[in-house]
Amino acid sequence: MIKLGVYGQRLTGNGLRVFERAVKEVRRNRQNYVSFGHILKELATENPDAFADALSGSEVKPLLTDKLLEKIVAGGPDWRGRGIRIAPQAISLFQRAMRITQADGREKIEAADLFSALAQTSKAKKSLVFLRVSTPHCFVVQE
Repeated sequence: MIKLGVYGQRLTGNGLRVFERAVKEVRRNRQNYVSFGHILKELATENPDAFADALSGSEVKPLLTDKLLEKIVAGGPDWRGRGIRIAPQAISLFQRAMRITQADGREKIEAADLFSALAQTSKAKKSLVFLRVSTPHCFVVQE
């Protein structure tokens, strides 16, 4: 059983499944750091159509393919200390999803809330740019 802390209490159903899969992948790869890329990859896995719809109003550069998502995840930072770290962009996405959830009179985040938060992010920023830095497969998110 994975300890998910506060996220285990604030997520439900498919929202919890997205986060659990991201944490499992992080642990499997011994990264201990949940990046925005991990969350994107798991959202794309959860519901590819909703993922595409959420990004349809943005100018994501480069186009997010499964192969690019794998590279983003593989090239993400890692944390060697105790516990799991969560990237600021991922935390921000969860915070936006929580506001959507609360506005709808609910207490727990579902995957649909994460897709809505992603759509708000991509439309508000007009673009999410994945920049290659230092190593060949290391990407950072520039909003």
